[in-house]
Amino acid sequence: MDQSQIRPLKTLNLKSRPLTNRALAWSCDGELAVATDEIIYIFLPEYPRAAKDGEPAAEQADVPQHQFSIALQAAGNFRPDAPVNNRLCSLHGIRLPPPEEADRELSVSHIPGREVTGSGASVNQVVRVEWSPNGLGSNLRPVLTALMTSGHVFTIGEEIDAGAAAGSGRGSRNTKLFKILWGLGAELPLPAEDQEGSYRTMDERITSFSWAKEISQGRALLAYTTDEDDVVIMSVQRINSGERSFSSSGTQPVWQIREEARFDSHGPHQPVDLMDPDYVPHGTAFSLNWSPWIEEGESQVSTLSYISHNYVGFRRVTVNRSWAPGANPEVKVEESDTASLCVFLSTDAFVEWESKPIIKSGRKVARGVVCTPFEVKPFQVNLDSSPSPPVKLHPTAECGTTYPQSSISNPISDLILHPTDACNPSPVPFYTLVRSSATSFNQDWYQTNVPDSLGQLPPWVERITKQTTRLIPREAAPETLLDDSDEDEDDNVDDLYEDFESKPDLHPYRYRFWGLVSSPGDGSTAALVSQYSNYYPHRRGFCKLLFRSKSPRKPEEQAEEQAEEETPQGELTTEGKLWEWMYGGGAQVPGVTTSTSVDPSLYRASPQDSFFRDLRENQACVFCDSRLQIDGAEARCSNNHTFATCTSSGLAIMAPGVSRVCAVCQRRCLRHSELTKLAMEHLEQDPISVPPSDDLCGACGGKFVS
Repeated sequence: MDQSQIRPLKTLNLKSRPLTNRALAWSCDGELAVATDEIIYIFLPEYPRAAKDGEPAAEQADVPQHQFSIALQAAGNFRPDAPVNNRLCSLHGIRLPPPEEADRELSVSHIPGREVTGSGASVNQVVRVEWSPNGLGSNLRPVLTALMTSGHVFTIGEEIDAGAAAGSGRGSRNTKLFKILWGLGAELPLPAEDQEGSYRTMDERITSFSWAKEISQGRALLAYTTDEDDVVIMSVQRINSGERSFSSSGTQPVWQIREEARFDSHGPHQPVDLMDPDYVPHGTAFSLNWSPWIEEGESQVSTLSYISHNYVGFRRVTVNRSWAPGANPEVKVEESDTASLCVFLSTDAFVEWESKPIIKSGRKVARGVVCTPFEVKPFQVNLDSSPSPPVKLHPTAECGTTYPQSSISNPISDLILHPTDACNPSPVPFYTLVRSSATSFNQDWYQTNVPDSLGQLPPWVERITKQTTRLIPREAAPETLLDDSDEDEDDNVDDLYEDFESKPDLHPYRYRFWGLVSSPGDGSTAALVSQYSNYYPHRRGFCKLLFRSKSPRKPEEQAEEQAEEETPQGELTTEGKLWEWMYGGGAQVPGVTTSTSVDPSLYRASPQDSFFRDLRENQACVFCDSRLQIDGAEARCSNNHTFATCTSSGLAIMAPGVSRVCAVCQRRCLRHSELTKLAMEHLEQDPISVPPSDDLCGACGGKFVS
């Protein structure tokens, strides 16, 4: 693959601003989501086409456009109506009653409980977004979950029906396939956990949520906090996904959402009245986060961190490893916290975990940091330790957490933790953070503890530093700033020209950071920032998405060796590995960036290879009935009729609409329904005996378009 065909990462201008911090989310497949007050932006990555064997790379494509040219702009004002879950309930055989006209005019304000937002806004705006773990959505892709100011959570993802599957000849993804899959929150119906064919209506608002790390394909755990300070753990499954969804039986994928556990998260601190002189505002939409999973016998164990009033609790959660598709998991939540921390926490505080546990004194330990959000406080938790006795109820004055101990007034907007060597970990987690405000008076808005030998300063840091410290003569300030203002503004600037000689030079701009996020392999970063004028009211709700990739690119002979040491490639998806190869100095991706069209290890591992060996050796051309010769990615007869071959079975694809195309390497794979048909016609095999189709490309391990 020619590196000159890699799409450049350029600054993206967005037409709306976020509502709060941590507005960015990067999926395991390189999809980037931005949460603004009115729009959810979903940017889909595009990859250069791999050169075929013997074909010059220069002939593959013209000069590429910039990366993320394909984007979905979803309106952020989702109405929390019961029909949102119509499809979810109908797939379980539940028919919801039609909503009455009076019910359509009602809002969820009559649900008892506290306000989710401090202002109690009636407009349903986006608070935050987060991608699910790998393998939960269609074609094993992650789904995007958004929290709204109304206290609802909506899940957005690709929903590929039989009609979309028939038009799978395209080689790129289509934003029209994205839909609202299901929602959680007040007045939304869910299939009941205890009865078949019945449903229950939720009666609680959601103030925070978090997806657990990947457990298994098509199965995940979702935790959320209610407005009554309860933490609820839900199991989420997507059953019958993939190729079998479009078999002759016509079955469709079924989402199964079930409440598994619930515990109180009020914390040990006595509540303080709003009119109390010692009352300090608190509360966050980022109060939950999961540690990585570890294996313990027949179970998997993770620690769920939760934030309450000046308290961080760590609750141990266990799920059985034998969780089968369609079955209910065995989820166990301990009665008390494994560890806890009393610390002053202001609004928008959050906890961040490292991606992998480390071994310390023979114990499996997960490390992370707590952002207060003015300070960074590292911590570590033994994942295999027993619960501790509950902390007794006490006032914040007793533990000294009523007021902050630091004089810093610029809060942390976002923070990312960098991977560490599990065998030789650093003393504290490596992190990089940005604070909310970047002005000429505070130059500590970008901080990192990564050694200079391991990291480079992003170019946008230097650019913003120059802009905030830049000085212009006062007599030139009005003209400079008027050039950036609206043409219809009629501001009187005559007074600004008076007494120029007696006044100092001016700093024209300041910046506000909304988020910072790293790519799946931590090779590149993205920052969301807004620029403001220091002299005129800023009426435009614009912001910019700035990128940083590893540059200059390492030489080809050194890229693979150095990337193995710097980038954790082992657990990344093929899409994530390819992104790191393009923008993070990552290693080569077999079957995509190398000259070999098919990764031999993946091809031999397919169970369909041996099952269809006899048919593959005797397959005849559909046009002239002569025998086909299989040559890697192509099959050719004596009359030079050429067909693409299936990456899983090796069979020639001789009909339209019977295969799926890989979004990464553009190779094709026959659908399970077509393989079953061929087995019945030519091998006289029972359909049940046909090995199940892989949900990943047999050439590179990538995911299909449809």
